Amino acid sequence: MEIDWGDVGRRIKNLRKTRHLNANDFAEQMGIAPRTLSKYENGHTSPNIEFLIQVARSFNVSLDYIVFGNDEVDNIPFNNIVNDLSAQGKKALMSIAEELINLEKTIKGGLNTNDD
Repeated sequence: MEIDWGDVGRRIKNLRKTRHLNANDFAEQMGIAPRTLSKYENGHTSPNIEFLIQVARSFNVSLDYIVFGNDEVDNIPFNNIVNDLSAQGKKALMSIAEELINLEKTIKGGLNTNDD
């Protein structure tokens, strides 16, 4: 399987943007020059494995997602929101999620009744 470095760069850029990081700040965080990051994100240069691992760990995604892509990207914005919440915020979110699950069960239960 051949790696499309343009796709890899786009995924890195999308990950960076989901965290609302500008290129300069992210490059500094990763220990590379902004110009180097730009080359990676635009697919002009392939990043080394150490950088890819560092990105995967920073964004809590798999290396497989960064290199080849998969469904994992759908969870990134939600994971980032949860990670940014305080402990109290996480408890509140859990309570809201439980209420939503109960509401969905009620709605589905109402739709599945048989009035014969």
